[in-house]
Amino acid sequence: MRALMVAEFRKLAMMPVLAGFLALSLLFNALIVAGSSYLVPYVRSAAGVTRSFGGRIDETMREAFAAGATEEDRALLGDAVATAENIFEGMDTAELSAHYTAPLGPSSLAALIERKYQALQARVDHLAATGAALDLYAGPYTHDVHQLLFGRLMPAVIGEGALAGIAVALLLQEVERMAGTRQMLFSSAIGRRIMPVKLACAAAVGLACYVLLAAATLGGAVFFLGAGDLMGANVSSQFNFLVEGNLIKPFMTWGDFTVAGYLLATCALGAALVLMAVVTASAWGTLFRDAYRTALALAAACVSMPVISDMAARMGAWEMYAAASFLPVNVWLRAWAWFTDQGRFSFIPWHEAVAVGVGLVGVAAMAGWSYRRFSRRDVVV
Repeated sequence: MRALMVAEFRKLAMMPVLAGFLALSLLFNALIVAGSSYLVPYVRSAAGVTRSFGGRIDETMREAFAAGATEEDRALLGDAVATAENIFEGMDTAELSAHYTAPLGPSSLAALIERKYQALQARVDHLAATGAALDLYAGPYTHDVHQLLFGRLMPAVIGEGALAGIAVALLLQEVERMAGTRQMLFSSAIGRRIMPVKLACAAAVGLACYVLLAAATLGGAVFFLGAGDLMGANVSSQFNFLVEGNLIKPFMTWGDFTVAGYLLATCALGAALVLMAVVTASAWGTLFRDAYRTALALAAACVSMPVISDMAARMGAWEMYAAASFLPVNVWLRAWAWFTDQGRFSFIPWHEAVAVGVGLVGVAAMAGWSYRRFSRRDVVV
């Protein structure tokens, strides 16, 4: 097994295309970060205030800020510090429930959303009791900073990691054709047992690429912005919010997350999506036995997933919309709102984690079936 893995890794080492893709991905991500350079003064001011006076806006922090803040800090953050309040005190999630269930009418899906927001009320009460809303985070530019990290960079990194893993999975299957060894290797059931080894190699390389991209991109963004001192802030700060259509609402999560904790959680869920993409590519490649047809099928599937969701919403086919919300591409596109209530997109708490877990089980079963089917064939046509 180890010798086979080493042989597959050596095949990849002779293909410079992967290194080129990673370099282009990092360049693309760097351009996204550079485009948000206007945030640097605000983030560094908030980081300095947090370091000097604390990140929780209570009376002690206000007094310290009033006595020791620089003129620049007062200009950038003075209003935020003076007007901060615990927005979760007295908040009733029934209003959100009514907003999201109105188009659904009396239905089982509406009942699920109502139960979800009843469960969220306990979280809101907890956030009110802990004073999470009073965390400064990045002050007035918290939303912009959070969306840069989790609404633009995180989806980009996940997509790039998934593409790298898919490319590796298909290359490892196609390399036998290019080397002229396909018929010799796959003409026997024993030779075809190498397919799970190729999958393991592709998964390892795909996840390694994802970790590299995530560490370089997100770590570089935090360093560029000077946001290191803000990593302990609660993501449910009153300065953080979500925009859905014409509705602006607080950033309410199903668990207690600091920025650092939220970053780790999203990276972990992103790794699961990357793994799902690699397993799917390997399984479909085994069935189609042609890398180009597999790539076209995967592209068509990825494009169709958000289209199905959008069409279902426009037609009011909410059962179809609920089913489509579990599709991996639709989950990925909502990375900016992971671990929050997610409005009408989700019908249960922790929707994205459940969707990815179910998806992993599904693609693992599909891969096992495709390998068993492939191993029973006597001749590769």
